[in-house]
Amino acid sequence: MPTSKMREVAAIVGDRELRLMVELALNLHEFQYNGLYRDAEVSRYASEEMVKRDIEDVVAYVKRAASSRQS
Repeated sequence: MPTSKMREVAAIVGDRELRLMVELALNLHEFQYNGLYRDAEVSRYASEEMVKRDIEDVVAYVKRAASSRQS
């Protein structure tokens, strides 16, 4: 799925947590290209700790979603 459609699809699904995770994932996707920037003018992230926290949140959500589908 193109990243340009992810927000729209998440909104259609109507799950608030999914929408939040999509926003975090898109922020991380953007970070992949821009890296850290201390003044936050280019990147949404000014520290590696924030990046790490968002990665952990997205991974935890994917694990929960995957395990709930298997049950």
